[in-house]
Amino acid sequence: KTMQKLKNDIQSYNDEIKQLGEELEQLKAQWQEEMGPEIQQAEKAEKEASKRVVQATTNLSTKEESVKREASQLKKIDDEIQETTKTILATKKEKEKAEEAYKQVQEQAEKMEQQLRNCTNRVELMKSGVATSEDGSSLTEKLMECQSKRTKARTTIT
Repeated sequence: KTMQKLKNDIQSYNDEIKQLGEELEQLKAQWQEEMGPEIQQAEKAEKEASKRVVQATTNLSTKEESVKREASQLKKIDDEIQETTKTILATKKEKEKAEEAYKQVQEQAEKMEQQLRNCTNRVELMKSGVATSEDGSSLTEKLMECQSKRTKARTTIT
């Protein structure tokens, strides 16, 4: 009797397990039926998101390359600006030196012009008989000396 009771209990448990298995399969089928479209939609959304990530990564790479090219161009422009600045500064220094040299030549030319005027005035005074040369040289020698100074002064000025 006890053995029979055990067999019946085991059979009852087996039937119950079998029924639970069937219920589980039904629940699983029902869940898949209800959740299937949502799962498919979620999978589709995940694939779309993945595509967008790939596209964004590609866009980012493209933009990075563009930024690198622009940075390279800006570097070239900056280098050109620096070279131009150096050239301008060097030219400015050369101009200042040239202006200083011109100023010195101008001063020397003005001195020669003054000497020429003085010499010409002396010759005019000598011609009129008011004055004679300090060293006693002739009027012709003084004229030639003045002409020589005049030529030298004009050459320097030009």
